[in-house]
Amino acid sequence: AEMIGTYRETVTKILNEFRAQELIALKRGCVVLTDETTLRALSEQGDAETRV
Repeated sequence: AEMIGTYRETVTKILNEFRAQELIALKRGCVVLTDETTLRALSEQGDAETRV
């Protein structure tokens, strides 16, 4: 969170939302992209809350 200038709570919230949507999986301290296409589309939408 500090590396991107936000709060840990914000990162945790977004990661949990992405996990619930099956866009990512969290395994042993790693983030595994399970739906790269949708994640890329979200990053290109420009919604500040989803651009982590």
